[in-house]
Amino acid sequence: MKARKNIHIAAFSFLLALIFVLPISAATEITGAEDYFSDGFDISSYVSVGKTDGMKIVCNVWPEESEIDEYYRKLAEQGGYYDELTDRTTKGNDTLCIDYIGRSGDGKDIVDRAENASIKLSNDNGYVSGFDVGLYGIAPGKTVKNSVTYPDDYKKIPALAGKTVEYEITVRFIYDYRFTDNDVYVYTKGKHKTVDDFRKFIGEYLATDRLRNYESTLYGLVSDELQVRSTFTGKSLPESQIDFYIRWTKANSDAENTEEELRALAEIQVREDLCLAAYLKQNGIVFDEALYKKELKSQSDAAGYSQAEIESYFGGKDYCRIALMKDYAIRFALEKSEIVTDREQYLYLIDSNKTSDTGKITYTPGQNEGSNDKTNLYIIIVSVSIAAIAVAAVAAVYIVKKRRRK
Repeated sequence: MKARKNIHIAAFSFLLALIFVLPISAATEITGAEDYFSDGFDISSYVSVGKTDGMKIVCNVWPEESEIDEYYRKLAEQGGYYDELTDRTTKGNDTLCIDYIGRSGDGKDIVDRAENASIKLSNDNGYVSGFDVGLYGIAPGKTVKNSVTYPDDYKKIPALAGKTVEYEITVRFIYDYRFTDNDVYVYTKGKHKTVDDFRKFIGEYLATDRLRNYESTLYGLVSDELQVRSTFTGKSLPESQIDFYIRWTKANSDAENTEEELRALAEIQVREDLCLAAYLKQNGIVFDEALYKKELKSQSDAAGYSQAEIESYFGGKDYCRIALMKDYAIRFALEKSEIVTDREQYLYLIDSNKTSDTGKITYTPGQNEGSNDKTNLYIIIVSVSIAAIAVAAVAAVYIVKKRRRK
């Protein structure tokens, strides 16, 4: 069975996050966005914001042990070995070894089969939608039966397009990826000599990434908290704004998303827009033309680009106005919130004059040699940019060839 490429989520967030990268270039202009602060737009008919005084935002940079475990396992998929786990049930993010047989709808002909195939129990598992139903929470050795109907335009295996296939899927074992000390030494080209040292390095690596993206992470957490404290009335979201986001994404993204997927992403954006706009109104702030021009000038001065260039980069004034409004709302919320963070404790990781007892961040796990650092442009830290970072951080690593050590 061939893999089906799933939707690249956060199309809007990814494009907005690109403002950090030089050189600045224009996006296709799209007009027709709602002005949430115009006299004719009633935000309260869509959403109300609850109590926001005394908000506490926890934004630590050192990862949880479970996050180090997850990253360690991903790297072990590339350069370690695996044991075969059979003494527990399957769960999300496990990688399974499976055998399967797919028969045509009448059950007579075998149209798809594989032995010792692998599947990761995640949304982006590489298989056609519905194939993994029943594979969660079962013990190795069990067999599940699934019925999958392939899309009419399925191109990976044209012979299966439009067909319904009845699958029998047997879980052989769960991959348990790990390193030995020798694996670590080889994989890191001698920079790390033990598993414990490598795990500590992974913690530092993840913390370093969070330090470099601290502000955008913090903005995302504030946006999330404000949305949690908001209640939507049940009124349908403004269709004109959903349409605006769909048109903007079509014009400025090459992601191959369906209309349904584009709409779902647009609705996420509109909900965030409404929450942040409602929060400003709750605090007596109207993001009008005067405030927009003030914010635009501030960002222009900081970035060293003209106001027209910044508007053009966002694809025109309409999109720029929304982005600046969101940025302003979250900065305002930050000023009123208590921020709990361990950031100061780990600043040595990005301080060129200090090193850690594992030799600072000198090796990038899972990547080829060479720097992929980018020159940053401070225009605006858009709250939703954190979603793009998250997507990149959890990108799936598929198994091509593994070695097993008893």
